[in-house]
Amino acid sequence: MEQENLISPAPTVAIQAGTVQTVAIRQSGPTGWITLNRPSALNALNGEMVRAIQQTLNLWRDDPAVTAIILQGTGRAFCAGADVRRLREAVLADDMDVVETFFREEYTLDHTIATYPKPVLALVDGLCVGGGMGLAMHAHSLVATRAASFGMPETAIGLFPDVGASQVLPQLRGRTGLYMALTGRPIPAEMAHAAGLLTHLWPGEMSELVAGLEKHGLAALVETDLPVPSSAFDHVFSRIDTCFSGTSLIDILDALAGETSQWGEETLAAIREKSPAALCWTFEMMRTGQKLTLQQALNRDLAMAMTVTRLPDFAEGIRALLVDKDRTPHWQDARVEDVDAAMIASVLQSAASYPGTVC
Repeated sequence: MEQENLISPAPTVAIQAGTVQTVAIRQSGPTGWITLNRPSALNALNGEMVRAIQQTLNLWRDDPAVTAIILQGTGRAFCAGADVRRLREAVLADDMDVVETFFREEYTLDHTIATYPKPVLALVDGLCVGGGMGLAMHAHSLVATRAASFGMPETAIGLFPDVGASQVLPQLRGRTGLYMALTGRPIPAEMAHAAGLLTHLWPGEMSELVAGLEKHGLAALVETDLPVPSSAFDHVFSRIDTCFSGTSLIDILDALAGETSQWGEETLAAIREKSPAALCWTFEMMRTGQKLTLQQALNRDLAMAMTVTRLPDFAEGIRALLVDKDRTPHWQDARVEDVDAAMIASVLQSAASYPGTVC
């Protein structure tokens, strides 16, 4: 009978919220399990959780008894991103050291997962956005059920798709990555599979896969006949490629305005409600991101985060979406057409001269 070792880590690893661990760590046979356990907040990441995962991976890196790592979340989300309300409070208090520490540690963790010497498997059942994407898309295998959805909604809070997304998303099918970056709209698991984001689409319940992994290890995936990428979204990919192939953000908006379909109207509306400035620098980051290594992209993310979180749209976007929840942000610019190109160039230049790095 396989012996299960329930790890009781030191306080620097196990993070407690009252009597509940917000990151649950255990070892079952040769597999280390890391479970995000903050379901009331949709497993949104805070600094303590990021450090717990990082320290656990550091411990298991050279432990011969652990040969593979599995990341999962409890409740109806894998991870709904970072706890940005806490970051907003730090920005408003001009405590930028807190902001820098969080982003640096989060991006370092993403790099650790991507370069880890042992297989890392992310199991996604439910919502996976923002910082959750950073954990999942950098894992060696990303497995999701049909109940999963994936998105990068940062333009809604005056930020940008970070966690290395500007390097990963351009590698997806056609212009899907740019569509995700600008609209912020989550895409369903089957579409993510067809786009190349997922390595595996699990056809059943996640509990069945977890039971199989507990019993058979990673062989549970290899020995299962899994679905091939679906062609059901080919017409969506075609529309995305047509409308998002412009050489400028204005070209994309014009193409969507010329779409006479409900999809075109909804997509244009989704973009128009985002921070106009954030859309502009996001477009530029996505345009150049595929040429970067992941390390370069994460270093740029840190520099950009420390530059744009100081601008008004960051605090205002979080206020409208997560604090007051009135969903009526008052952006610095009313429309993309009103954004000063020199200001965007200045933001990008300021970030380029930022002295800090992630790894």
